[in-house]
Order: sequence, then structure tokens, then C-alpha cells
Amino acid sequence: MENKERKSYSIKFVRAEDKELIKLMYKWQINEDEKEKMCCTWLPEIQTEPYNDEHFEKFFNHMETYLGSQANYAFLKDNDSEEYLGWIKYSKYNRRNFSIEIGYYFPKVNRGKGFGKIIMSLFLDTMFNYEKMNLNKIYAETYEGNIGSTKLLEQLDFKIEGVRKEYYWFDNGNVKYDQLWYSLQKSDWEK
Repeated sequence: MENKERKSYSIKFVRAEDKELIKLMYKWQINEDEKEKMCCTWLPEIQTEPYNDEHFEKFFNHMETYLGSQANYAFLKDNDSEEYLGWIKYSKYNRRNFSIEIGYYFPKVNRGKGFGKIIMSLFLDTMFNYEKMNLNKIYAETYEGNIGSTKLLEQLDFKIEGVRKEYYWFDNGNVKYDQLWYSLQKSDWEK
């Protein structure tokens, strides 16, 4: 049986100086459909417009103030090709119970290829071992129709902590989904 080489991946935390990565994030997200824009991306009001430099600069200026204070993003990098595949972010650091909330995103071309599990594993290892934050719990939310995300969270031992009924409305309210709140305790990750 032939041995296949294992690909090497890493995560790169984004700083305001990483303008090209932020531009990549912006370009990925402006091309998404309604569900993705409402659930999985963060964009300003101009999100319905096609890419142009002026709109990107507005987005970038906001991200410069946002990064490091309200949210931190990390990109998954294929170390062999030097290609960035998607991102994960954390926000809402709670010093009372040492928790954060996470969100993640992959452009359509990179979905269903196992990258979610790779970025989550790298990120969870990094964050749960980051002594300065001393994390005890990590939260994630998704809508019930996002089967890929719910499967990923459950594979990694996240447990449902709550449900917000009919939280997401699509197609002018004709399609409604519940929001699922998941969490993972550090002690469960370490098992």
C-alpha cells in the first residue's frame, strides 16, 4: 500500500497590518448567498455591492479598530501551497467564567473537504493552552439547517446548551430556522 504524504497546515492570527488577508476575507464574503451572509459572515451594510477598492477600504478601516479589541481572526494555511483556506475567529472574552465565542468560515470551494476539523483542532489546542486567557469554555452558534457545522461541532464534542426558536428568517420569513448554541469545556477537549 502506498504511503501518502500528509499535508501540513497552520493557523495565522491576523493583525491590522495583514491587509491582503483581510482583503481575501472580504472578497470571499461578498460573493456569498443570503444564508451565508446572515449566518456566517460579518460585513458592513455595503455587502450587496460587488467588490471595489472604495468599499474594501471602508471595511478595512472598520476591521483595523475591530481586530484585537472585539475579535481576533486566524486563517487556516496550507503550508505546502501557501494558500489560505478559511478563517476562524473568537470574540466576547468573558473574564468571569473564562470563555469565548467562536465563529468560522470557508468559501464554498473549500467546504466539505475536512478543513473545518483541521482549523478547529489547531485553534482549540492553541486557545485552551493559551495561559494568559486560561479558557474554561468555548461557545459556538449555528442555525439548525447548517448540517456541516452541526456535524463538525458534535464531532469535536461540543454539546448543545440552548436553542433560540425561529431565530433565523430567510426568504422574507418564509423559511425559519432555530439557532443552536453549543459549548465545549476545556476538560472535555483534553480527554
